[in-house]
Amino acid sequence: MYYTLIACFVLLTYAFILFYIRFLLLNMNGMSEDIVKLGESLEDFNNHLTKLYNSEIFYGDETLEKFLKHANDINQELKDFNILYNMFSETEESPYDNEEEDPPDAR
Repeated sequence: MYYTLIACFVLLTYAFILFYIRFLLLNMNGMSEDIVKLGESLEDFNNHLTKLYNSEIFYGDETLEKFLKHANDINQELKDFNILYNMFSETEESPYDNEEEDPPDAR
């Protein structure tokens, strides 16, 4: 009798754990998609800010230059953070997709 109760409790616990893990994985997938969308929006913002900074009216403006650097730093941090949540994407991207950077192994 006791073994049956213990076995039922263990099976119910395993079922709960499996459903909870599934819930967490689906939640991480949603977060990953949101991070990608945020990254795309920030990339568009960076492109717009770069065009604005390079226009004749604002070229050399120190405030815009600092703002552009700050936006690029945030974009890089977001790309680094996205690597952690990129396990759900259909295509794997290298963290070194940027043409300006070289992998640490390159000499």
